[in-house]
Amino acid sequence: MRAILRGIRAHREPMALFLLALAVRLWRLTYHSLWFDEAVSAYWASRPAAEIVRVGLGLTLDKHPPVYYLLLRGWTLVFGPGDAAVRSLGALMGALAVFPVYALARRWGGRVAAGIVALSLALNPFLVWYSQEARMFMPAATFALLGLWALVRAVEDERAWAWLVFVVSTLAGVYAYLFNALMLPVAGLWWVMALARRWWAGQCGKARWLAVTGGASMAAVALGFLPLAWRAWTVSGVESTPGRAFADVGVTLWRLGRAFLIHRARLGPTGDLATAVGAIALGVWVLSALQARRRGPPGPGELAAALLVPWLLGNVLLTRDGSVFAEPRYWLFLVPFLCLTWGMAIVWLLARRRIWKKLAGGAILCAFLATYVVALPWNWRPETRRENWRAAARYIEAHAGPNDAILIHVDYVRTAFLRYYRGDQPVYFPFGGPVNDMEEIAPPLEGMSRFDTIWLVESHLEGVDDGRLVERWLGERYPLVTEQFPAGITLRAYAVRLFYPTLPSDVRPLDAELAPGMILAGCRLGEEEIAARDDVYHPPSGWLHVTLYWRRVGDPPEGARPRLHLIDELGQVWGAGLARERDVWSMHPPRSWPSDQLVRDEHDVNLNPVTPPGEYRLQVAVVGADGEPMGPEATCGPVRVVPR
Repeated sequence: MRAILRGIRAHREPMALFLLALAVRLWRLTYHSLWFDEAVSAYWASRPAAEIVRVGLGLTLDKHPPVYYLLLRGWTLVFGPGDAAVRSLGALMGALAVFPVYALARRWGGRVAAGIVALSLALNPFLVWYSQEARMFMPAATFALLGLWALVRAVEDERAWAWLVFVVSTLAGVYAYLFNALMLPVAGLWWVMALARRWWAGQCGKARWLAVTGGASMAAVALGFLPLAWRAWTVSGVESTPGRAFADVGVTLWRLGRAFLIHRARLGPTGDLATAVGAIALGVWVLSALQARRRGPPGPGELAAALLVPWLLGNVLLTRDGSVFAEPRYWLFLVPFLCLTWGMAIVWLLARRRIWKKLAGGAILCAFLATYVVALPWNWRPETRRENWRAAARYIEAHAGPNDAILIHVDYVRTAFLRYYRGDQPVYFPFGGPVNDMEEIAPPLEGMSRFDTIWLVESHLEGVDDGRLVERWLGERYPLVTEQFPAGITLRAYAVRLFYPTLPSDVRPLDAELAPGMILAGCRLGEEEIAARDDVYHPPSGWLHVTLYWRRVGDPPEGARPRLHLIDELGQVWGAGLARERDVWSMHPPRSWPSDQLVRDEHDVNLNPVTPPGEYRLQVAVVGADGEPMGPEATCGPVRVVPR
């Protein structure tokens, strides 16, 4: 017990920074819905281990190797399949990255450098974001860091066990995420640098030991990676478009640097300034590295290799796949090394004798911390939400009728929707490949004409339905019921069945003649309580959904239209029905309505976002071209506006 307590006291600083990193990564862990990629992770984690290995090594059904999915499978077997459980593995792995980064910085720059670097890693918005994502990018980066830390322990402290940790961690990293293979040459260079230092120092015996043990470990990593590398090379390029090496290199570096520093924070010129400070700090580190002697202590050469080698290899890969630098998350494993270089640069300035250099170091440190403090909260703001499948599923559950159907487009995003959907309506997903013409999509859509409403849920249409043909086909035939816009998703409902012999049982009867020949038979409010503001479906306003049922008893006036107002007790208007081009009044003019049937008419009432909480009523009128009512108005029902 005393030994354990001594160990904790000896490592209290990295432990404290680890706990800080973990707390930040667990904060609002389920604020975002799982987006499509995360739902795929959860799906594979639910499959048998043998299937995960087979698919992961095949790299066709899924483009990522199996290690992360296997870890997630074991994790969810213990902690369950909920969103918090699925994401907590990444949060833990992201926080664990503090330890190898702290150890490397302590070895190369001292205690102050270690604290600055680990604090930077703990609070970096980019790393926090991807630690809260159920994907392999952050766990793979932690494996790479652990492997390189073990390599340093092996070559500098001659720890035999560290070679085993290096081999296992490095292979775990590349078998979790293929881009981690770009760090393999970095490991080789670190080993060669250490070997060269031994020879230059005249330590021939140690150099020979390092050559044998290191060579064997490097060979083990190479042999372990070879089958995956061969498979990746054979399947790569099938769907990719070649690019050009070093194309738009300046723009790419600036975009990556900005993402690595502030991620999704919309800071405008302040974000540009923060990125410039990061570039300046990187330049300061380069100057400090150039001042180090060729045979000086390790650190500068290793960091230069960790940053430059993957970037150079990535530009070579551009000639095979032009999307190599398309998303900053592909290069997440570089961010801890940027934190190391920034921290080392700050410490180098603080250690200078000239006061202006010390002040510059302090200013850069304050700038970094201020940037993180300002940018980090953007990870949990409505403007930066991930695809909100949770909200899409909840809306349909709340508003779909018993004879409705759901159409998912494109088919593979159904994994994300079905993770959250608990309704009874059937779900269809007929379109997986590219949609090119109307005749191709007509048969499956015509087969859905037996339903009252078709709920179209669309996402990831790029390259599959660029012309929005499915949406056009439905919109040309059926009036629009509603449209909602949770992040990354478009949700539209189309009224297939318009005519009813009697009022549905859940509709409030009114039987009010609002214009000559036009009787409002009944009304149904989709919500009796609603917030005036909304940041999920259609910011900034809340929408109240209303269903009206009309009866034609004569020849309605030309140009007649319904008007829906949300009014208070003084008659002030706080919300109005949205005008839509393709509603039932436009597609089926009232004079064409059958007189022996009720006509279904759907509306969304858009609230003023500053509507005070209180009691209101939904008022319906029929107006002419001049906007004036053609008869009396009817009250559809009371509505309570509640605080958000």
